[in-house]
Amino acid sequence: MRACFYDPDSHEVYLAFAAHWGFTPLPTQPRHPQENGKQERSGGYVKDNALKGRRFESLAAQNAFLQHWNRTIARLRIHGTTRRQVWTHFVETEQRALQPLAATAFPIFTSGARTVHADGHVEVDGSFYPVPLALLGQGVRVQWDARHWCPVIAQLNLYNQLRVRRER
Repeated sequence: MRACFYDPDSHEVYLAFAAHWGFTPLPTQPRHPQENGKQERSGGYVKDNALKGRRFESLAAQNAFLQHWNRTIARLRIHGTTRRQVWTHFVETEQRALQPLAATAFPIFTSGARTVHADGHVEVDGSFYPVPLALLGQGVRVQWDARHWCPVIAQLNLYNQLRVRRER
């Protein structure tokens, strides 16, 4: 991997996650906190205001408290940057930009570089899988899902990347 501000390398699982959920990753430079988005602090606001010094008997009790706190305090406060009520700003400005969630969960996978062996196979987790003979000796990227331990289907895409998917 290389760090480049204008053309950064990103982990392929993260890029697939971004494509699945429909967002574009916007990397920031290391040691430049002013480039981080405003949401970077949202967890700290809850910890410092709603949860500080409190203990709860159960997760359900904590969730009930936080729902009440959100309705009566967090939504009604005036935001320091926008100088608007948080809930009103959300409804009028941000809610319209929200997209529906993906219909399926993101399929977690592992990836790696492999070289196609002379016999037309690549090795993944100690097993060998057939690859089109046109790729003999070439380096390919493979993706596999470690949750399924069944026969494999290999699909070649336009960029000579091999996607290995185990079927149920």
